[in-house]
Amino acid sequence: MPNHPGVIAICSRVALLLVLAGAAGADTALFDPSSGYRLTQYRAPIPAPPAGIAALTTAEVVALSAAGARLLDVNPLRQYRLAEDGHWIHAEPHDSLPGALWLPVVGWGRLEPGAEAYLSATLARHVAKGTPVIVFCRQDCWLSWNAVQRVRDLGHEARWYPGGVDDWRAQGRTLVPVAPVPWVR
Repeated sequence: MPNHPGVIAICSRVALLLVLAGAAGADTALFDPSSGYRLTQYRAPIPAPPAGIAALTTAEVVALSAAGARLLDVNPLRQYRLAEDGHWIHAEPHDSLPGALWLPVVGWGRLEPGAEAYLSATLARHVAKGTPVIVFCRQDCWLSWNAVQRVRDLGHEARWYPGGVDDWRAQGRTLVPVAPVPWVR
């Protein structure tokens, strides 16, 4: 490329336009246009809870849990296999809130086949109708933002704990090792 100021200026402008166009396209790809679920960049600040869903503090989670609310952890597993009996085979240990059900694949923007049925069946087995379900992951985790809407859409009283295990730990509360709820097909 010639070292001419005019050519360099034009190339710089084209490069800037390409970067801006890519950034604009990336913003529209963050959310599914039909469902509204977040599709990518799951660890990022979340400006507000989903419409119609209450965001809870740690103190509120403690009180509701003591009153019988069910805790639903949607912290992800990126690599796993399922045994024939539905138990998860994975190398990623996970600590969670005491008493939490861990469903590691129900927060993605696009679920793998059977994941919504897994969520629905788990809720039917472990949560009485009318019992609040508190959905969480980590702080700044869009997976819980997605999953709490699915829980609500399945007819449950859904609440959202946006600080998740990070806030729980920061408040000096105990985390315990958990295993994912078996995926019975």
